[in-house]
Amino acid sequence: MKNNRKSSRAGVLGVNLNSELRQQLASLAHVTGWSILETASCAGAVAAPHVDVVITDAILPDGTWRDLVGHTQGAPVVVVNRIADDILWTEALTDGAFDMLPNSANALELQRVLTLAITGSRQTATASGA
Repeated sequence: MKNNRKSSRAGVLGVNLNSELRQQLASLAHVTGWSILETASCAGAVAAPHVDVVITDAILPDGTWRDLVGHTQGAPVVVVNRIADDILWTEALTDGAFDMLPNSANALELQRVLTLAITGSRQTATASGA
């Protein structure tokens, strides 16, 4: 990810999301003012401009969510999956993801998790002088 974004508008990158989640993000962007970027792959996510949070499907055409953790310029990674069980949730948190949600998460839960991730990301950036 290239760090070429300096804006007060929060940036969210969606990676390989299903149509329902893309629609929810678009609706949230309208309400919150978030800037939404989309890509379908790990390679696209790594090459994308800097964002405040990455929300990704667990399985990607060229890898998995684990391939994004640590390669998003400090942006937290929220994992979504069709089957959101305790085992995957524990693995996601243990392996560096910010949180994990089911694909069927309602809009309020999606907004809550992304808002927490954005807030944490911005506080970390401010503390480090970025």
